[in-house]
Amino acid sequence: SASINSTVCSKCEAGKHGPAMGVSSCALCPAGTFSPYSVDVTCGGSCNESCISSSGSASGTFSDGAGNYENSEDCWWLLTSVSPNTEIIISFALFETESNYDYVSVYTGNASDSLTQQILRLSGSLNSSANVAKSSTGFLKITFTSDGSVTRSGFTGKWRAYGIPSSKCTPCPSGTYSTVAGAVSSDTCTACIAGKYSLAQTNAKYPLGVQQSYSTELFSGLSCTVCYNQPYSHSTQESDIENCRLAVDTGGWIAMGAKSSSDASAFAVLAFLPTSDLVTSSSTSQAYGPSNGVYWYYFPRQSVGFASSSSISLSSADVSDSFSSDSDSGTCSSRLSWHLDQSAGGWRAGCATSLNSDPTWRKMMFSCPGSHKHQQSTCLDCVPGKYSSLSSATACLYCPVLTTSENGSSSCECIIGHMANTNGSCTPCEKGKFKNMIGNGSCIACGTGKYVGTTGSTVCSDCMAGTFSLVNGSISNEACVPCPADHFCLLGQGDARKCPPHSTTPSGRWFCSCIAEHRAVVPDYAYGKPSLHVPVNFTAFSYIALHSTQTLLRYMQSFGVAGGSFNNGEES
Repeated sequence: SASINSTVCSKCEAGKHGPAMGVSSCALCPAGTFSPYSVDVTCGGSCNESCISSSGSASGTFSDGAGNYENSEDCWWLLTSVSPNTEIIISFALFETESNYDYVSVYTGNASDSLTQQILRLSGSLNSSANVAKSSTGFLKITFTSDGSVTRSGFTGKWRAYGIPSSKCTPCPSGTYSTVAGAVSSDTCTACIAGKYSLAQTNAKYPLGVQQSYSTELFSGLSCTVCYNQPYSHSTQESDIENCRLAVDTGGWIAMGAKSSSDASAFAVLAFLPTSDLVTSSSTSQAYGPSNGVYWYYFPRQSVGFASSSSISLSSADVSDSFSSDSDSGTCSSRLSWHLDQSAGGWRAGCATSLNSDPTWRKMMFSCPGSHKHQQSTCLDCVPGKYSSLSSATACLYCPVLTTSENGSSSCECIIGHMANTNGSCTPCEKGKFKNMIGNGSCIACGTGKYVGTTGSTVCSDCMAGTFSLVNGSISNEACVPCPADHFCLLGQGDARKCPPHSTTPSGRWFCSCIAEHRAVVPDYAYGKPSLHVPVNFTAFSYIALHSTQTLLRYMQSFGVAGGSFNNGEES
C-alpha cells in the first residue's frame, strides 16, 4: 500500500492484496483465496528453551529467552519464505546486551545456504533508529553471540512477511474451499465433500450451451448484475432488452433465463451470449448462431429468446418443440421465448408453456463482465441429475442412463418405474408391478383390485367400478371379474361387498338400490361425516356407510350424476 503524500510504496503483508492503484491500505484476501507470502522458521544453538520452529506463518517472534541470557551463548534463527520475492522485515521491541561484546547480527542472501550479507549488527541498549532490518530475497538469518562474562536482559524481536505488490490473491485449488478471509496459505482450503464441487478461481468463459436446472448458488459467483426481473405476466418491451445491453461494459456478456419463482434455487433454463452478438433478427423459422453454443432470436414486435437448435416457429413466440431436429435431444426443455412489444407476457420456459399471464414464473436478464472468477468460499451442490462420489471434486458427473439424483447427491438412483438389478444397473418394473419413487429398491406388486400391463410403470390401473380382483400383481384387466348379485364393487376394489339390509343389485354393479317401500338417505355416522341427501335417481346409500362423502360425490360426478346437498337425515 502507498502512504498518502509518500514517495515510497510498501508491499502488502501476507493475507492481503492491493485492490487498485493509489490505495492507502491493503485489503484482506477474500474467502476462497490466500496470499501465500508465509515463512518457515527453524532455529538452534544454545538458546534451546526459546527456540520455537514454525511453518507457513506470516509473522512471529524470536527471543533469547526469559531472564538474563547466559555467557558464551551462540544461537541462530533461519527465516525462509515459501514464496519467491517475499519481503521479510524484523524489528526489536526490547533490546539490552553487553555493549560491544554481545551481538545480534542479521544476514540476507539469495538462498538459505548463502546468507553472508550482513544487514544489521546490534549491541548495547535499544537504538530505535537502527533496530529494523529488511530482506527482499525471502531469506533472513539472525544470530546471537555473547562473551564469557557480564550478561543482560537480552532481546525480543518480531518479524513479518510481505508479498509481491499485487491486486491478486491466490485461489484455493480446485476441489477445495475456504471461508477464511485474509488467509496466508492453502492450509485453510478444505476439500469439498462428496456431492459437492468447486472450481479454481481463475478467469473463465461462461457456460457453453443452454443450461437447465442451473444453480442460483453457482450463478451468484459469476459477478453478474440483474438488469431485468419481471413476472411472466409482464409485457417485455424492446427498451427492456436495450437497457440491459447498455448496462454491459465493452466486451461484456448478457445472461437470459427463467425461474419458476422468485425463491427458486435454480434457473429452469439459462443461456449466455456476448453483448455484441445480441442483434435483431427477422426470421420466424430460423434462429441465428450459434453464439456460445446457443441459437438466438431478437425479433421486434414478435419475440425474443433462444433454443438449442436453429429451428424455431414464431407465432409470435416460439411454439415449436422440434424434437426431430434438436441435435442435443433438447426438445422443449432447451427453449425460452418471451413476447416482445406486445400486450402478452412471456410464453415459455423450457417445457412450461402458456405462461403469458403467469404471476409466479420470473423472466430475468443480467449484465455480466467480460470474464468472471469462480468464488471458492463454499463448495457448490451437484445439481439434480448429476453427482460426485469423491471428495475434492472439481466437477459433477451426469447420472448414468435410467438414473437420476437430487440436489447435492454423491450417487445416483434408479428413476421412477425402475429398480436396481444384481449388477447395479436399473431395469424397468415388470408387468404387474410399479414404482412411484426414485430409488434402487424393488418394484411393488399391484394390489388387489388393480393391474398394470406395461413395464416401467409408475402406477397401477384400477379395476372398473362394478368389477373386482382378489389377485396381487395382475398384468391385465382380465383379472377383474364382475361383482356378484347383491354385492357392490367400487373403482379399484379388491373384494365384493354385500349390499346392506333392504337393498339389492344385479351383478356387475358399483351401487345397491333400495328395495320397495324404502328410500336412500345417508345417515349421520359416528365418524363425524355430514349426512347427504342424494337425488331421487341415485340410491347408493350403502356406499356411504363405508366411505367418505367427498369420494361419493366424485363417483357420482364421474357417472354423470349431479352432486347432492348436505343435509341431516335418518336411515330408512
